[in-house]
Amino acid sequence: HFLGWGGPLLPRVAGWLLSEVGRDALPHCLVVVPTAQSARRLRETPAGMAGGAILSPRLRTAEDLFHPGADVAPQPAVVAAWAEALMMAGPETLSALVPEASARQAGVAWALALAGLLVPAIDRLAEAGLRARDVEAGTDLLAGLGAGDGEAERWQVVGALEAAAGKLLCAGGFLSPAEAKIQRAENPVL
Repeated sequence: HFLGWGGPLLPRVAGWLLSEVGRDALPHCLVVVPTAQSARRLRETPAGMAGGAILSPRLRTAEDLFHPGADVAPQPAVVAAWAEALMMAGPETLSALVPEASARQAGVAWALALAGLLVPAIDRLAEAGLRARDVEAGTDLLAGLGAGDGEAERWQVVGALEAAAGKLLCAGGFLSPAEAKIQRAENPVL
């Protein structure tokens, strides 16, 4: 159903759900949204429009409908591949990402800890259909909007790490979950 162009989408979706599905039927309705943040916002909006507490529809992200194949790497393998990519990169390469990187910090525990932070960020990008290199390509726009110095270099390093971790996983016969999501979205199997 096309909701038109008149105003912000979220209130139009919530209004349509209230008027077409109905307040009482909302809990029995399934709504697929693009991101977890959009699910949260849509969960809050109908209550505000209805003037009080109501039960929200069942909200799922498109990612919830994604069922990885046997070739998708388990999360520990993804973190390990990122940690190995970080250790292979060396402190001089990582200085754009972690300015205080030193040979002393580039050990296994440090790499695993940093990989544990980077992998969820990459997963959030994949939820939006993006890879780190896509963000890197948009850093000129970010610089124009006043983003800090070094943003392009940071994303260049993250993109290189993403590629290196992807190659390591591929060598083991796996695909990263983030890449699998993007590929599945680009080439859906219905």
